[in-house]
Amino acid sequence: MFSTLSRPQTSDPGPDRLTARNKALTTEYYDRLLVHQDLSAIDTYVAPEYHQHNPAIADGPEGARAGLAALFEQSPQLDVQPKRIIAEGDLVAFHSHFIPAPGDPGLAIVDIFRIRDGKVVEHWDVIQNVPTSSANDNTMF
Repeated sequence: MFSTLSRPQTSDPGPDRLTARNKALTTEYYDRLLVHQDLSAIDTYVAPEYHQHNPAIADGPEGARAGLAALFEQSPQLDVQPKRIIAEGDLVAFHSHFIPAPGDPGLAIVDIFRIRDGKVVEHWDVIQNVPTSSANDNTMF
């Protein structure tokens, strides 16, 4: 679940010269797909050899489409609020607040994407419930 599967298999984030381009491309993808729930973004931005590290979603564009279609159906009022974007080379990470329905505290999610040749080839995510109380006065965001 923590390895890099897309070719070339590497732990290197890729050349810095790709950072701005990959951040812009992934921001467009994330906005269309998750903020606006436009599944056609998968056709534009996801490579056929897409590797998924979320164990509940199958590999490939169709796995992403099925997994996200189920999410959108389960949470028709889903509000996705990106809070920060971090990019280095071919890796782009989004820290976001997913609110399934009004009044729900939601989830803090970090999505990490690997980009190759202008397409998303790999995805990891970390998901944490937003608690209703906290030991400190800080927010999750």
